[in-house]
Amino acid sequence: MRANRKEILSITLKILGSIILVSGIIVAPGLAILLRQFKPRNKKEFNQFRSSIYYLKKKGLINYKNLGGEIKIGLTAKGERAYKFLSIDDIKTHKSNVWDDLWRIVTFDIPEHKKTVRDALRFKLKDLGFYPYQKSLFVYPYDCKNEIDLIKEFYGAHNYIFLIVAKKLDGEDNLKKHFFK
Repeated sequence: MRANRKEILSITLKILGSIILVSGIIVAPGLAILLRQFKPRNKKEFNQFRSSIYYLKKKGLINYKNLGGEIKIGLTAKGERAYKFLSIDDIKTHKSNVWDDLWRIVTFDIPEHKKTVRDALRFKLKDLGFYPYQKSLFVYPYDCKNEIDLIKEFYGAHNYIFLIVAKKLDGEDNLKKHFFK
């Protein structure tokens, strides 16, 4: 399957963003070496990836400096926002083979003036497989702290979204039927 320019830019930003957010900055002794780490299959892919990096710099999404043959790449604030926007679609919850008998409850109280955030959050939680226990209360049986932290960050709703871990819930027999059919 051939990727178009937009997909290549998206993939490039996701790769760079993932590495940069973990390490703070990418330092490589030359762009060619950096590009080899991403293993392009042919010269065309190599050139597309290289031009994507230059394009991301031109758009103000990354800082790129060549200091005497050493390349330093970092995300700008605009780049971090774009990376988070791209990453929200990639969030997936993970199911364990063994349930730890704990329920993860996501609760939120998002103000009316942020109604679109509230609606998007509900949609995302359902999409991830959370069970809508009430309108602003969703349940999931497996660890999902990292995913909820990313969602809080993406929506800028740290003060409105909370994760609770509980041993027992009223009506949990129905929840068990839902999750462990």
